[in-house]
Amino acid sequence: MQEALKIKKVKYGNAERYSFAKIDELIEPPYLLEIQKKPYKEFLEKGIGEVLDEYSPIVDYSDKAELYFTGYNVNSAPKYTKDECRRARQNYTVPLKVNARLVLKETGEVIEQEVFMGDIPLMSEEGYFIVNGVERVV
Repeated sequence: MQEALKIKKVKYGNAERYSFAKIDELIEPPYLLEIQKKPYKEFLEKGIGEVLDEYSPIVDYSDKAELYFTGYNVNSAPKYTKDECRRARQNYTVPLKVNARLVLKETGEVIEQEVFMGDIPLMSEEGYFIVNGVERVV
């Protein structure tokens, strides 16, 4: 006798699909995007700060000034949306701004300022970058 076909909705990551399997999955499939997204998030949250700490302070050759990196910010909104980047062949990025303190030893003057250091490629929720308007996976 033929069994009735059982159709179940199953969820894999963010995707919802229909399953025609006779037995349930014994092991849930891994969320593979997490392998890319987690290290990138750690890089933005900790890695950049660790590199800045490693090179801070920078002392000039005459030992008259020191430059300290006291913090950084990559949390601002991207200049363009993902769709705008694709259409205009732009990069999907956010600005890296570093809080810098310049200490002039001769005068004792301290200058603090937020400095733009460049743009950091921003990973999309789907795990890819947009470079020159084209989606890229690293």
